[in-house]
Amino acid sequence: MLGYPAYRQEVHPGHLLQAFALGQSAKGAIGVQWIDSANIDKARNKLLHTAIVKGCDWLLMCDADTYYPRAPDILRMIGDADARRAAVVAAPVRLRNREGRNVYRITGGEYSQLRPEEYEGRLVDVEAIGTAFMAIRCGFVVTHMKRPWFQTVQTHEGPVESVGEDLGFCASVKTAGGSILCDGRFEPAHVGTISESTGWSEVSRE
Repeated sequence: MLGYPAYRQEVHPGHLLQAFALGQSAKGAIGVQWIDSANIDKARNKLLHTAIVKGCDWLLMCDADTYYPRAPDILRMIGDADARRAAVVAAPVRLRNREGRNVYRITGGEYSQLRPEEYEGRLVDVEAIGTAFMAIRCGFVVTHMKRPWFQTVQTHEGPVESVGEDLGFCASVKTAGGSILCDGRFEPAHVGTISESTGWSEVSRE
């Protein structure tokens, strides 16, 4: 299932290209669902719940401003993750208002970004990755994880410091014994951070 956490049901037009391409490549075997909620934790939980209830093998969750129109790359990502029995696979996405991409290692409880050369052009195991363009194996969630699957947690009092719902979800996957993969062979567009008029030559890794 292709799912969008889409506040006010608004998604970038690029998602139309992505959904059409996926439907063509998968011969119509992909359903589409969006959740209209200003609460991102709630939206992600409802999307995953819906995918599970519908009996989906995988949920591909794409933020409303993050998309990628080359279906073969997406299907390869999920197919390779399925072959490796991974719980989660995601593509790296450029961050807004700061440098880097949403791929992380954890050292002493602190998150730090991986360098691009550690994952570009490859499918690699990682400790955590953002949910902007993430596929989740529904069966793993049903068998090994407890609700709420996504939950933002404030870490201490004073200035608001928190662990986002995406990194918290990754931590729960790891605790449950699941593997998380980063597919550095392509990079989705994150609106406002990457050119969307270059024919995707800048974001393809192969």
